[in-house]
This record gives sequence, C-alpha cells and structure tokens, in this order.
Amino acid sequence: MKLLLDSHIPAAVARQLARRCPGLVAVHLRDWKQGHFLNAPDPELLAEAAREGLILATYDLKPIPPLLRRLAEEGEHHAGVVLIDDATIASSNVGAIVAAITALWRVHGNENWTDRCQFLQRRREEKN
Repeated sequence: MKLLLDSHIPAAVARQLARRCPGLVAVHLRDWKQGHFLNAPDPELLAEAAREGLILATYDLKPIPPLLRRLAEEGEHHAGVVLIDDATIASSNVGAIVAAITALWRVHGNENWTDRCQFLQRRREEKN
C-alpha cells in the first residue's frame, strides 16, 4: 500500500507510519515531488497520484467525492482514495490517524485499490 497524505494531515503521520509499518509507503504532499502539487487542482493531483500508484488520503470531503463520481462516469481511473472525516478522527489527532491507517493497512494493504474509495474508521480501542 502506497499512500499520499494530503496537506490537511500532519506530516508527523508519515514519519510515524514509516517507523510503525515497514512495507507501508506514506508520503506527505509537502514532500512529494518537492511540494509541486501543494496547490494543484484536485483532478491534477489525483491523476498524478494515480500515475504513481499512490492512494490519496484526504480530509477533503466536499470536492473529492464529486470528482470521483465524475471520473467513474467518464471511465477514468484513480489509484484509490481514503476519506477521513474530522468528526470521526480530528486532523490534529496524529496518534488516532496513525492507528487507523495502520489497522486499514493490516487488513487491506495487499488489496487492489484501483477506483476504491473508503472512509477511514477510528480503531475500536481509540473510540470514546
């Protein structure tokens, strides 16, 4: 599993995932391609991520689902998307994000993510 973490996800998540999950690739948008895509339009970002086989992890719940729908209607593909809702896991909660991505990777890390979209779920032991 190779993830591209968008700018709403703390860069510390990528560092912690690298230590915690050997075999999981997680790169932060700020560090990917020298930050060239930090302000890129979502369609351009998703297309470039797909070319590199990167699953986009994002908190952008308003623009991304309609974009995915449009891509599907047009027969275009993406490498996968993990949607994260601030009401489920706060973007400031690095530990919860890392735990949830780790759990997702352990269960679904070897699966084909092409055109897949999934909400990240808080780990049970993290719920309160």
